[in-house]
Amino acid sequence: MQQQITSASRDYDFDAAIAGYRAIKKKQLIIIPVMNDLTRTLSHWTKLQLTLQKDRRDQETKEKLQTIANELVKDHYNGTLGPHSTASAHLLNYFTATQSWDAGLKYWKWLEAKEDEYVSAETYGAAIEMLAAQDAKLEDLEALYEQGLARLPVGFAAYHFSPAAIVPDRERYTPLPELPEHLLRAIMGARLMRGDAQNAYLALDSMLRVRPVISKHTFFTPYQRERPVPEAYTVLAMACKSGTALPSNTYRSLLSSLRNNVDIANPRRYVLTVRAMLSATYLHIGGGGKLTRNAVTEIVIVLAGLLRIKGVLSMSPEEKQELGEIVQDLIRRTLELTARFNAFPTIAAYNSIITHIAGLGNAEKTITAAVKDALALGLMPTIVTRRSIIVAAGTSKDSDLVKQGFT
Repeated sequence: MQQQITSASRDYDFDAAIAGYRAIKKKQLIIIPVMNDLTRTLSHWTKLQLTLQKDRRDQETKEKLQTIANELVKDHYNGTLGPHSTASAHLLNYFTATQSWDAGLKYWKWLEAKEDEYVSAETYGAAIEMLAAQDAKLEDLEALYEQGLARLPVGFAAYHFSPAAIVPDRERYTPLPELPEHLLRAIMGARLMRGDAQNAYLALDSMLRVRPVISKHTFFTPYQRERPVPEAYTVLAMACKSGTALPSNTYRSLLSSLRNNVDIANPRRYVLTVRAMLSATYLHIGGGGKLTRNAVTEIVIVLAGLLRIKGVLSMSPEEKQELGEIVQDLIRRTLELTARFNAFPTIAAYNSIITHIAGLGNAEKTITAAVKDALALGLMPTIVTRRSIIVAAGTSKDSDLVKQGFT
């Protein structure tokens, strides 16, 4: 029966999962492992739907999840369920994801007052994250963090998590079997959200001192959301060099931020941005990250945009054409490199090539080559492609090509 509930939970078959849970509860069987499976599924499914922005599209499923959460909490209150700190952390995460603040706060206060076996670093971390998502003051969250360090059996972790700690060798693991990573990660995120960047970085440094190679990307991803682009880039580099592969959407988000910061009126800044995007890609791949089509497209668009920087328009036709050929060759070599990682651009990349490069001369040749390359990758021209061709033809003053674009 427990295996069936676990399988139903993983398949998001909530009707079967809760029916099995109630059957086991009626027979008074051991149900603590089931509690963990159910709560993990609650938390994961809710976060997934929020990520996909589908949380409002399936009200019936949301109601089922709420029913399961309420029943689990009720059974925890009345003693039907015993202590399981990991399952409790999942429930707190669920309350945070659904913004069920009153229920979440009540549940945490109940857990906090129970015996030590009901809480763990994971539970305290989830509580800090829940309170940080509301309007809790940073000093209150810091107090909860210190309470967790004092209450939990974390050995010398409290010392090693302090900025003044001395580690014999920063390139090796410090032997701390009970390392409260969830607790440190939670207070680090809370500090970032409250603008205390200095102490957030000290928390990250503390973690890197005792764990030079961090396998969990969640220690690095908050900086991509909360800090300026230069800092986000530096943290990404730190993550990759420590052997931590960040999610592709985190890397892509950094590329988009860099691209949005380009300034065509400042050629030096534009070139430095291009260099930063290429370096971030190198670091991401080197750290074990995956290169996606959208990321490749971002790179191609910003490379093609080199032809829009200040000073290009005043060049002679010959100089423009020469520059266009240089940029086109750079794009070609970049695509050859990304192809080794089975990552190819979308049609938007070729639209950008047509708009920016074809307009500098040899329009028909450049357009034909771009469309041919796109078709070879199975990409079909769109209305934007047609518009790009017309723009390029108009820029190059090729009236015949302009007419073809409208036909």
